[in-house]
Amino acid sequence: MAADEVKKRKPAGRSPTQLAIRRLKKNRLALVGLAVVMVVVVLGVLPGVFAQHEPAMQYQTEDAWQVAPFQNSSHPLGTDELGRDVLSRLIYGAGISLRVGVIGTGVAVFIGVFLGAIAGYFAGVTDWVVSRLTDTFFAFPSLLLAIGILAVFEKPTETIIFAALGLVGWPGVARIVRGQVISLRGSEYVLAAKALGQSSQWILIRHVLPNCMGPIVVVSTLMIAGNILAEAGLSFLGIGLPPPSPSWGRMLVDSKDQWTTMPWMGVLPGLAISFTVLGFNLFGDGLRDAFDPKMQA
Repeated sequence: MAADEVKKRKPAGRSPTQLAIRRLKKNRLALVGLAVVMVVVVLGVLPGVFAQHEPAMQYQTEDAWQVAPFQNSSHPLGTDELGRDVLSRLIYGAGISLRVGVIGTGVAVFIGVFLGAIAGYFAGVTDWVVSRLTDTFFAFPSLLLAIGILAVFEKPTETIIFAALGLVGWPGVARIVRGQVISLRGSEYVLAAKALGQSSQWILIRHVLPNCMGPIVVVSTLMIAGNILAEAGLSFLGIGLPPPSPSWGRMLVDSKDQWTTMPWMGVLPGLAISFTVLGFNLFGDGLRDAFDPKMQA
């Protein structure tokens, strides 16, 4: 009995991650954003489960051609000018947007973490070279730089778009990681590891980078939303994925000439892009607040 009383009186210690999760659960907007993100993830990973039709299938029968939303049970959101089911194209487009956002961000994070870590930890000439390289990339607007990269290829593929978005997105990650590493390289546990004779590479990977994961996760979440929006913009400009790809940006391009006759063709993919980007931004903002050490538990 006494042992139980002592256990109850003993304060429960919480790790920084546990405190961050606790703060995140209290943020309703962040949870709404997470719910939107989960819906997009499920649709993107399992499109065949929810889509009734193939995205490129053309239905030219009289009752399935240029159908308005809610007019045909087989095509709940209508069909486009080629008789393709809009709902199925939206669902398959979620997978494209998710892949572009996540993989493009993964490429940027990999490059940014690597360069930012070595610049912040080794300093000196290494820091100067990486910083000047980062400044050079920051001198060009990211969308224009991505357009320049994609313009080299006649028909960009998803892999090329991943690489282009990664190449224009890493400087921001590198600066954040560099600042975090600079603030951590003089920590007591880093000095203790050096005193034990551990190599710089081991210290950086084992001790420094794990303590930078909070800011990296936050910036990655926000970057996914930016890459989804960038892919839609590139497709709208005609240098994204070629037809008949069901990307949301491509659907916006295809709707330009039918705004007056079939407005749903542009409104629906526009809403999909808006809600997805909003969801990732709300979730990213919630993560940023949750990992902020100045926030109260």
